[in-house]
Amino acid sequence: MPTLSLQLYVITQNFEETHDCCLGEALFFPEVTCLDDTAKNLRNVVAENGLSLLAHVPNLELARRLVAIEPELIPVEVTVEPAERNRIWRDEVTLKIPAIRWQQSRDAFIVYLPSLGIEVLANKGEELPQLVEDQVRLALFRLKATRSLKSMVQQARCRSLDLETVAIEHFAETPKQQTQAEQKPSSDDGKVLTKIGNLISGLTMPQAYDREESVQQLSDALTGLIARSVLLVGASGVGKTSILKEVVRRSTELGLGSWKFWATSGSRLVSGMTGFGMWQERLELLRKEMVKEHVILHVGSLLELMEVGRSECQTQGIASFLRPAIARGEILV
Repeated sequence: MPTLSLQLYVITQNFEETHDCCLGEALFFPEVTCLDDTAKNLRNVVAENGLSLLAHVPNLELARRLVAIEPELIPVEVTVEPAERNRIWRDEVTLKIPAIRWQQSRDAFIVYLPSLGIEVLANKGEELPQLVEDQVRLALFRLKATRSLKSMVQQARCRSLDLETVAIEHFAETPKQQTQAEQKPSSDDGKVLTKIGNLISGLTMPQAYDREESVQQLSDALTGLIARSVLLVGASGVGKTSILKEVVRRSTELGLGSWKFWATSGSRLVSGMTGFGMWQERLELLRKEMVKEHVILHVGSLLELMEVGRSECQTQGIASFLRPAIARGEILV
């Protein structure tokens, strides 16, 4: 792997004297943020986290996050007029907000204000001061900081910024290595259940009342000498799903402790399947996985299963495809 020497810019926000802590972040890497009581420890932690993050950043994305010209610290002053109908706040207030300025390209000048979390972009450097002032006012308005002096003071808690450079060595993957990594099958390949359903065994289920007979009938069908799939029939709202949840809640008591309950729907079974025969291949893998993992699958509405998967050139739906396996007792739904 080729080694790249990179410069990581660590921004440290120094707060007012009553707060013995600093907030640090890595410029161009918003995923890296740290709070510490000393600036030295802060710089080291941010550098370590930034180095760990680089291992997961693609080369093209990394190129976008680099800057050719070193950033510089600049002060930003914005005058804010008092809010209307405010008897305490009468005079204008000038906020001094530390910021960072750099040139991204020939026609891109950027100012970043960490305390407000905003970036201002201008095509010309002379246009930047006015744009920054306007955007700061808008940010204060969005944060509702212009309503009182107290809220204005809270926005000015960052007294100064420190910008330090940390040299790091990054091992970048070559295009060939990236292609090989993308083509390498992952450990999750073949795990269809995790892609199309949710494991509901072990979850806290609400207790169902006055359904003891139905719960017992359902568990007997699933644990019988010849286990069979079950179709719950009834109008909407009569408690079909509640009966299932009660069986899941009492699975150990009802002799189903060795089974895993999963839930899915017809739309999730075919989600992302755009090619001809793709969802059939997925369901075949699902059938094999259910047999291997000892799974009982809650598939939702029968009407949905009958219709999902059908098209002008394909008359077979999910229900028709799974019917032979269900009839043979290979899978339980």
